[in-house]
Amino acid sequence: MDIDTLSGLAKLHTRFREWIERDKLVVTGKAHFTVLELHEFDLWDKYCTLGRRFSIRTMNVSLKKNRIEPAEIELVEVE
Repeated sequence: MDIDTLSGLAKLHTRFREWIERDKLVVTGKAHFTVLELHEFDLWDKYCTLGRRFSIRTMNVSLKKNRIEPAEIELVEVE
């Protein structure tokens, strides 16, 4: 690796370390999803609510024979 690549990695590592160490807002709640919404759902997407951007930390969905229970979701704030 050349020195430019190493300095770029150092910058990324520093920003990531600062983000990990920073206090973050965590929001929990329940949401209703349709079958199509669950099929098209992408956990890597970021979601905006309360004027802030969030990523999904955890999501529990109970699928019953004839219905989908509300999902329990935990969101963590991202930059």
